[in-house]
Amino acid sequence: MAGIKDTLAALLPTERGVYTGKDKPNQYCTFTRIMGGAAIRADDVQQVGKETYRITLYSKSDFEEILQKIIDTLEAAGYYINSQDGENYETDTGYWQVPITIQFIKEQ
Repeated sequence: MAGIKDTLAALLPTERGVYTGKDKPNQYCTFTRIMGGAAIRADDVQQVGKETYRITLYSKSDFEEILQKIIDTLEAAGYYINSQDGENYETDTGYWQVPITIQFIKEQ
């Protein structure tokens, strides 16, 4: 499975945590791990682990098309979409923020 950054970077600029580029693009993503480690054990050995990430899409224009591409791309890469939370408009920056929570299962 490709990493989250590589998966999203195929669509738009993406960075972990905070976007650090000097000139921010019209649309970009950030991602952070919000929960990790829930595991299933068998014979005292971890068999499966689960990681949860929050991806935030930032857009200065209509974002519906790129949002759907992000969802489709993540699902095709094996990630599970937990939620698409409510959008928020930042008046000071002019960006829409759209949070997406995803999970992936790590098998040992």
